Amino acid sequence: MPAGPWSRAYNFGKLGLSILGGGITEAIKQNLSGGTANTQGTGIKRYLLNEANAEKISIALCKMRGAPLKLGQVLRFFLLFLEF
Repeated sequence: MPAGPWSRAYNFGKLGLSILGGGITEAIKQNLSGGTANTQGTGIKRYLLNEANAEKISIALCKMRGAPLKLGQVLRFFLLFLEF
């Protein structure tokens, strides 16, 4: 759990890099498979908006305090709701 502002900034930066890495992985997968995996969105959105990145955001926000924690809990709830 982040204790101070520098720790929170580090965790948000780490989350951003993780999402960027997930987007790059998704772009490579789509380009190798012919680009039909995720047709929602245009440009960079179709690479960044995927289930794996949503899971990363949800887990990272659930580890934080205050508003990010609540946002993470809500996102987690909706992810679980969408699975059924």
